[in-house]
Amino acid sequence: MNAFRIARKTLMEYLREPQLFLFILSGPPLLVLLWYVIFLPAKDRLGDYLRIQVVNRDSGAEGAALVDMLRAIEFEGKPALDVKVIGAEDQGMISLREAKAGLMLIIPSGFTRALEDARAGIDGEPPAEIEYAGDTASFNYVFAKGYIDPYIRGYIQVQSGLGPPVYGKYKFLPGTGTSADFDAAIPGLLVFSLLFLIISSASSLVQEEMHRTLTRFRLARVSGFDLVAGVGLAQMVLAVMEVTIGFLTAVLLGYGRGTDLLQPMRILLLFGVSVLFAVPVVGLGMITAAFSRNDGDAASLGSILLVPMVFLSGILFPMPAVPLFAIGTRAVGLYDLIPSTLASEAIRKAVTLGDASALVYPVAGLLLETIIIVWIGAALFQKRKLRT
Repeated sequence: MNAFRIARKTLMEYLREPQLFLFILSGPPLLVLLWYVIFLPAKDRLGDYLRIQVVNRDSGAEGAALVDMLRAIEFEGKPALDVKVIGAEDQGMISLREAKAGLMLIIPSGFTRALEDARAGIDGEPPAEIEYAGDTASFNYVFAKGYIDPYIRGYIQVQSGLGPPVYGKYKFLPGTGTSADFDAAIPGLLVFSLLFLIISSASSLVQEEMHRTLTRFRLARVSGFDLVAGVGLAQMVLAVMEVTIGFLTAVLLGYGRGTDLLQPMRILLLFGVSVLFAVPVVGLGMITAAFSRNDGDAASLGSILLVPMVFLSGILFPMPAVPLFAIGTRAVGLYDLIPSTLASEAIRKAVTLGDASALVYPVAGLLLETIIIVWIGAALFQKRKLRT
């Protein structure tokens, strides 16, 4: 009963002082809108990311025809490549160093003659190879080369008289259909937004100390576990509101359109895992509050916990496998010790890929970590704040 009273009291305080309340609830739609703004240019102007500089040393017609072929490549009815022919390699190297181009393509001299000899069946010197120049560790270089290399090899094969090229066929993962990068990012963004509950729960508890409410809790023999349960229930309400607002924003912007992502079971799993993940987040807020004296401390210490939870969890980008031990056939990795890793994995497999059977490991791990974190948070807060 004490927990429900504390939950009601916390929610009423949010309504009386709505700054933090509005900040928390505005997080999900703002993150979704930000990703949508980022996604649109990548979808509609792929050439902005596939900038190719070409040095054509060939004096024949094949070099120019290869450049025309690259310019004619389309993605969803729009040019896929931004191809610029330059006169000297030095100029291209400057553009590469300044990240104004993904790679530099060098068409060798004798390119036309080599293809003509191949068509005529003349055995001469090996044909000169197309050269790629750029930073091989750069994402833009790897992306651009991987995109254009099959087209160039196919062109050389056809012009050498060897017949049409054989390309591999792409097959979607089951359940993904025609889902786009925007669709794939939404579950992770919702997990990301829930991490701000660390700050809101810690701030709520710090306010109790600043307003001398903890003294009354001590006199009323309210335990730390009652307090974490009450504040946790209030944060669960915020979590459901966050996920609902963020999800509806994503749907309005096109999330799941033309795919299976909006099946009722997937939506239920998305909300279920998100609310479950909010529980250890509140526990981390309790830990933060145990070492905070004011709102500034709560925000600073909460951010220290929030940042690694985002960047080491695979929410924004994949992390390398760092196996620690195995449970049966399942390897437990270092980053699995972070609750957000398990939450993002569960949502990705159940919601994005539609594989509900893969929920056993991440959900079991998340439940175990939830028990440990919440117990530590309640015990620390009880010891440091509720005992004289």
